[in-house]
Amino acid sequence: MLKLAGIILDFTDDPKFVNDREKMALISGRLVPFDKHAELPDSAFALLIQGNTGLFRRYPVYTKIATQLSSVYFDENHGNLHPEVAAATSTGLKEACQHYGVAIPESVSTLAKTGAVRVLDARKIDDGGPSYSSRKEAAQSLLHSYEARMSEMTLPERSERATALQDICTKLGMDLPQNVTDYSVKKSSGSLLRTAINQRHNATVDEGMKFASMELNSLMTEQDPVKVVEKLSIWDEKYRINKRGYYRGGSVIDPYRSVYGGHAKAAVMAMGTPEQDLLCYSLASVAQQYDDELGRVLTDKGMTEFRSSPKKFYDETSPVMRKYIDTLVETLNTRKGEAVKKTDPFIERQNEYLRSRELGERKKNDPDHEFPSYADEIPKIKKLTE
Repeated sequence: MLKLAGIILDFTDDPKFVNDREKMALISGRLVPFDKHAELPDSAFALLIQGNTGLFRRYPVYTKIATQLSSVYFDENHGNLHPEVAAATSTGLKEACQHYGVAIPESVSTLAKTGAVRVLDARKIDDGGPSYSSRKEAAQSLLHSYEARMSEMTLPERSERATALQDICTKLGMDLPQNVTDYSVKKSSGSLLRTAINQRHNATVDEGMKFASMELNSLMTEQDPVKVVEKLSIWDEKYRINKRGYYRGGSVIDPYRSVYGGHAKAAVMAMGTPEQDLLCYSLASVAQQYDDELGRVLTDKGMTEFRSSPKKFYDETSPVMRKYIDTLVETLNTRKGEAVKKTDPFIERQNEYLRSRELGERKKNDPDHEFPSYADEIPKIKKLTE
């Protein structure tokens, strides 16, 4: 049975929200007072859950403003809810958002289930497993283990484990480190693929190999990312890219990260990403970090447009504004230059590949030694979502 006593289900239960004078003043007169919720019908709430002491009704959706507030609160706090409660709530919120024309948060869209039970019965929900908070602690422990031991894994092992970690952390509402998202399987190839292909062109050592590398351009139109990983791996094996230290030295991105990887600034700079990609990254960084400076020269609408699509805004704005943004980009890159050199994650990747290569040599020279395997940890990760 799921215990409801003392549990924070929504903002009406949350002391941090209720005791925040600013927030309460903001919604005063715009929402039905919490002590009047008993007068509202069941349809005014996204979550209905039957407990021993009666029916719990949470996440008000009786107006557009109430729906927006409930959706935002759920998006920020759904990781603290039992999975069945989160699924039922998100289903009710999605319906309300569609009714009022409110933007549906990604977490609501992801967790909502078609045909979900309208009224949950807490007495029938099995809560014999670990609490949700302890699940998050367990997931965090597995993340730390992954980061500490990823250099000992083969690339397929790394990708399999990263994919499992991404699944559980997404369901628990947890942030993912870059070295997980770089290797977790996606439905399409990422923005590093063009760079990875160019790097293989540059790594060719003779004309015959250079000509053969041109066939990799066809991977840009391949729809199945798994096939792209496979073809890159076969190509690297054929031309010994994986044997010549290119991965370790950083001049060529390994096949998995080439397809599934994202943008770490230091890595982008060190690996020679095309100038246009670097500009896009810099503009996005400026949009995030220079609110005060931009706020003095842009209207609220302009700020919104720049944050939502930095490159499009940059291309379409006036020459004077473009020059001002160029100044901010230059300032940002200068300010971060020394810090990047000191804490360059790309350098850490080089060390990681070096350790990986050394482990491979040890396996080759001592085949009878029992080296660690990580396949058994995948069920542990997946069990957290059961």
